[in-house]
Amino acid sequence: MPTAEEGAREAGRTMWSWLTGSGARVQQLATKVREMASESECEDETLPCHAALIGWEDEAGGSRLCESPCTVRGSEFSMLLQEDCPAGVAKVGLCSQHAAQYLRTRYTQKCSYGDCQRLGFESKVVLLPSGEET
Repeated sequence: MPTAEEGAREAGRTMWSWLTGSGARVQQLATKVREMASESECEDETLPCHAALIGWEDEAGGSRLCESPCTVRGSEFSMLLQEDCPAGVAKVGLCSQHAAQYLRTRYTQKCSYGDCQRLGFESKVVLLPSGEET
């Protein structure tokens, strides 16, 4: 069990560094994660990168993960927010570059509740004159 806990900690640190890292650092980490994944006992099937199909609306208007189709093969990406899932696609594939980009730019807006894969929202706490929160 200590090995599994250690692996989980390292994976967590890797994910957080993706969200805060520079472009070059993110690419280095994505390569490392891809290498670690390829060492697993079972090979995941490769899928086309669906980055051009993933888009969302925000304050700035419409955004797309990629403007033109990506030709790099990817693997199944399960961290996509429900609002961003393209219609008619059973399994979403992303290459390592677009997976890292999605985690950096969009996944940071995820709901903070554990297993929820939906877009979060900003909540404001207002202090009443009595010092209580609403």
